[in-house]
Amino acid sequence: AVVAGDALLTSGSNDHGQCGRDGRLSILQAVTALETTVVETVVCGDDFSCVALKDQRLFSFGRNDRHQLGLGGEDTESHYRPSQVRLEDKKVVQLRAGKQHVLALSLDALVYSWGDNHAGQRGDGSFVAGGTPSVVQTLIGRPICQIAAGAQHCVALTPHGAVYGE
Repeated sequence: AVVAGDALLTSGSNDHGQCGRDGRLSILQAVTALETTVVETVVCGDDFSCVALKDQRLFSFGRNDRHQLGLGGEDTESHYRPSQVRLEDKKVVQLRAGKQHVLALSLDALVYSWGDNHAGQRGDGSFVAGGTPSVVQTLIGRPICQIAAGAQHCVALTPHGAVYGE
């Protein structure tokens, strides 16, 4: 995926809707459902994508078998069109995707996570996948300034160089 100006352009395999539209394309094309928005950030995991818009909304699309789209509930179906992720009206300043999980850092230094968690990669103290974005409780009150997500782990950094990982 590429952000060109304000438009989100995608191409490639789209078996689960990870390009945000129908069909498989070998050239970059706009995600029409987001054409009237301003995309600030896009991240891609394994067969899914998540975007943060300038107006503070989050959208995701693609594979959802491990709740990686953050849509809440029991929905595990692939989504071929962008669906809104509910994040308590927080301004997201960083967005990261692992293989099947997502991390979001809000302006007020709260870290949210959702998706697969079989290795504890959401950092919430459990090994249970979750489709509803939730605050990583162990990081509340810590001045997190940067987050990162690997395939099956996450890392958070403070301005003083303290690193927290799961």
